Amino acid sequence: MAEHTRIEGTFNVYEFQRSAMPVLTGWAVGSILMGLLWWQQRSEWLKGFGSQFAGWGAINLIIAVLGLRGAATNAEKYAAGEIEQPQHDKATRTFEIALWVNAVLDVLYVVGGSRLAASRPDDEQRQGMGWGIIAQGAGLLVWDVILALVLSRARRRG
Repeated sequence: MAEHTRIEGTFNVYEFQRSAMPVLTGWAVGSILMGLLWWQQRSEWLKGFGSQFAGWGAINLIIAVLGLRGAATNAEKYAAGEIEQPQHDKATRTFEIALWVNAVLDVLYVVGGSRLAASRPDDEQRQGMGWGIIAQGAGLLVWDVILALVLSRARRRG
């Protein structure tokens, strides 16, 4: 096996990802459950709101499960020396960039949800959908920014 330069006790992006994914999983499952509950209400606004929570929750659950699986595999490879420090450092920078790109997209989701909610003031379901998008986008914005800031700080410390 090739000699690697990984230093024990330094930041491990794969472990960081593994520790973050259960939070996203919880957000996703909670969104799905609440979304399905709201979707069954009589209120057209809640039906629209719930549809967005259920849909976004399903997508976030897929992302969390795939992310957790990939992080677990890479954490094992990194621990075994199969991923060398330059590859790890590149993966860390790539993940940080992806988080900042996601944060920008989250802002766009909030803006899009706002536009949807305002587009037809007489359509309660559409307003609920817009507010559902705003809530999901805002929640993900907070999540992505926190992860990006923590990752950035950890990366700089080594």
